[in-house]
Amino acid sequence: EHGKLPRGTNSSFLVLIQKNSSPQDLGDFRPISLIRSLYKIIAKLLAGRIKEVISDIIPEYHYAFVGEFKMSKGLRQGDPLAPFLFLIVAEGLGGLMREATKGRLFEGFSIGQMDLNITHLQFVDDTLLIGKPSWENVRSLKAILRCFELVSGLKVNFSKSRLIGIHVEEQNLERMVMFLNCSITFIPFVYLGIPIGAQYKSLSLWNPIKDRMKSKLSAWKRRHLSFGGRLILLKSVLSSLPLFYLSFFKIPKAVSLSITKIQRAFL
Repeated sequence: EHGKLPRGTNSSFLVLIQKNSSPQDLGDFRPISLIRSLYKIIAKLLAGRIKEVISDIIPEYHYAFVGEFKMSKGLRQGDPLAPFLFLIVAEGLGGLMREATKGRLFEGFSIGQMDLNITHLQFVDDTLLIGKPSWENVRSLKAILRCFELVSGLKVNFSKSRLIGIHVEEQNLERMVMFLNCSITFIPFVYLGIPIGAQYKSLSLWNPIKDRMKSKLSAWKRRHLSFGGRLILLKSVLSSLPLFYLSFFKIPKAVSLSITKIQRAFL
């Protein structure tokens, strides 16, 4: 009637959930907001309206929301409006990178026979910026991130940002790190759960998978499961752990035998 939301519609109770058994500071807690049902209804309505026009806002090569692919399983969590708002904000950084590339302010990295120019990769809140190791790129990158902060109202956490130099002199890399106020990391590094630049034939590459298996098995052994229960857990849970790695790397025979040995020991 008045075109305004009642006072307190978006108010919420903030609850702190412990991340570990002995929290020492605020970083050891995870904040959870308990909101009202009225806000959830309004957010759902707005999300439905944004969904109708989201394809006109983001570029066609953005695969965050694909109409033909619909999730049939999964746990719903959080605000239904949040993914769309986050997508619009993240697209702001992508747009700045594309405009900087068109204006020759930032030079990306070309790959393949078609000379495909790559400047950035985005997945949820993980962003990978890729470019030639030049001071022109470094200065432009800092200006782009600063512009993104001013436009979006967000702040880039440089303390969690890492700079990786390939065939770059150590002294030059250190000066770039000081200029960007971030830290240095080296290849291989983990991105979206995959070690980038690692030797796929190395046996140590599969150590995280084997450690996760052993960790789950040690917890299951304390539950005094029957033979059938252990067999179901092996087939449904343990056997699925290496699938993500297997979609990128060919498993060495020695690692395959080691995983089989771990599974047999549990049975």
